[in-house]
Amino acid sequence: MHRILGLMLLIWLVAAFQGCGWLEEKWTLEKIERAEYTRDGANPDFVHWLNHRNPAIRLRATVALGRIQDSSRVVLLANRLADADPAVREAAAFALGQLFNPVAEPPLIEANRSEQDQRVKRRLAEALGKVGTARSFPILADYLESTVPELEKTAALACGIQAYREVVPVPNIGRLSTLLLKSPHPEARWTSAYALFRIHNLSTTRVLFTSLNDSLPYVRYFALQGLGLMFGRLNTLDMNRYRNNPVVREALVIRNSEAFGSRVEALAGDSLWYLRLKALEVIGLARLVHLKDLAWARLKDAHPAVRMKAMEVLGELKDARLEGYLEQVLADSSADWRLRGQALVVLADLDSVNTLQRIAAHFNPSRWPQNYFVIKALEKIRSQPANQLLIQLADAGVTAQATLALEVLVDLQRPRLPARYFLDKLKLGDPAITTVVATHFRYRKDTTAIDPLLEAYSRFEAPRDMETLEAVLLALDSLATPRLEDFFRAQLANPYPRIRQIALDALLRLKPGQTIKLPPVTRKYAVRWDFPRVDAGRRPRVRLVTNRGNIDLELRPDKAPVTVANFLYLARQGFYNGIYFHRVVPGFVVQAGDPRGDGWGGPGYAIPCEYNDLTYQRGVVGMAHAGKDTGGSQFFITHLPQPHLNGRYTAFGRVVAGMEVVDSLMVYDQIKEIQILNE
Repeated sequence: MHRILGLMLLIWLVAAFQGCGWLEEKWTLEKIERAEYTRDGANPDFVHWLNHRNPAIRLRATVALGRIQDSSRVVLLANRLADADPAVREAAAFALGQLFNPVAEPPLIEANRSEQDQRVKRRLAEALGKVGTARSFPILADYLESTVPELEKTAALACGIQAYREVVPVPNIGRLSTLLLKSPHPEARWTSAYALFRIHNLSTTRVLFTSLNDSLPYVRYFALQGLGLMFGRLNTLDMNRYRNNPVVREALVIRNSEAFGSRVEALAGDSLWYLRLKALEVIGLARLVHLKDLAWARLKDAHPAVRMKAMEVLGELKDARLEGYLEQVLADSSADWRLRGQALVVLADLDSVNTLQRIAAHFNPSRWPQNYFVIKALEKIRSQPANQLLIQLADAGVTAQATLALEVLVDLQRPRLPARYFLDKLKLGDPAITTVVATHFRYRKDTTAIDPLLEAYSRFEAPRDMETLEAVLLALDSLATPRLEDFFRAQLANPYPRIRQIALDALLRLKPGQTIKLPPVTRKYAVRWDFPRVDAGRRPRVRLVTNRGNIDLELRPDKAPVTVANFLYLARQGFYNGIYFHRVVPGFVVQAGDPRGDGWGGPGYAIPCEYNDLTYQRGVVGMAHAGKDTGGSQFFITHLPQPHLNGRYTAFGRVVAGMEVVDSLMVYDQIKEIQILNE
């Protein structure tokens, strides 16, 4: 009997011990989550968590530091590159890349020497794209020559991101060119085309030209994009200086060749709208006047973005026949108002006097969002009468319209308005208008703005209004007066790094050579992360019902739990009902979620960025922001792969149905409602 009781006691103790282990893990993971979302990277417990016996805790702590992005913790993260668990090593490589700081490069290079796991090696290469210098070029060269498709693809993207960061991997141009022309693997080819587009070195002209015949649309697209940039640059070169340069000569020969014209003609008639769009863009960038008839043909394109681009390109080429066509579009009351708006904008470049008269004759300062294009047209007309119309638009009481009109009026190349007009706008307490006005005074250098700017600064709070606070600080810094010393010193204790840095730089300019001790930060980040969570194993689906049709999204709470929870929280409230797609950049993104309609609105709070390893392929949904941890409700959907967004914006879903609707969206199309499909 005693033996049975003893055995039962032993079993109970084991179960209790295991239960305690489970509770410890749960509590520890909750502590790590709190440290992540309050951006408490200095928490001393990270040392314990990163060396914990439980790999789940080590992994979660590594992910948290990657999102906090504190470069002073690079050693802690570097140590995890030798972790026994490959998942932790992979997370450590990703986290070091997320520092976007070359200080992370040495441990990544060192880890590459011994790492055998293919997933970890890919993550190391990806991180070197984000933080690497010329020291990393040989490592990426080895990956490009590895004959392992996934390594080739990752290395090619890393080269493209390095070029985007202006760390141009010239020694790897030859390897990228070989992959582009000879690899049998589609992913390796299009990523190499992307890298060469980002590098846009004239020596790659023939390679990119040859790639216009590739069977992959993404290869043709990025090859076109690279050629457009390079041929556009040719127009700015002093030919007397470069006439005998063999690289320039070959680029000119290709640009002016019948073969290139034939390829552009074929692409301008491609079945894919984004290739037709890019072909037109190249005609405009390279000033290929002899191909302007291709643009004329696309004025009847089925896709509105292509038609609008054709108008723009013909305007850039100053085609004499265009004015008559634009007048016809403007007179056609059955045409979409966005097409008529684009016609007005292009006409303003060709005939500013008659365009101004037309705007004045039909002027209605309360007609929003149609006045979006009126403002774009007036932006091209730098005259006092145009300014007077812009002032009426700014003062009409339509917030989004006021922001856009003021962005034009503050242009220092326009007739200057009295400082008092802009200073009075600060009294409105609007974040967008304050940002525009503060930026104006940053360059206007008018000390009468000091007190109104200080008063305006006190009305806003971070991180929700971070962009506004930064603009006011930079404006005050530009005025460089000793009376602001105490104000800037007070900002040194701010919990937001960007504010502290601007204040520190301002003080160093006021007192050159002075050693300034940073005070302790006592306040915490004021982001929201208290939304009802969604099970990480679920894939919630939502439907965006728009005036163009339905778009179904699949969300990823496993990758971005707070972002997904916030999106669903706002959708349940009806927050998105009636909201515009206020930003549409064809070939890049469509963006919505701003109740104001000018890109400055949100839900009244900010959420933390949850950077993760989802990549921005076609149809990926990301959270828009104006700086780290400033997002709230605005989101975007990508038209095409956008590798430069990876790790910089929280990806939290993808389009699973209705991508053709995304492709068809025009600026100020509308979300009628968001339906949650699988609660």
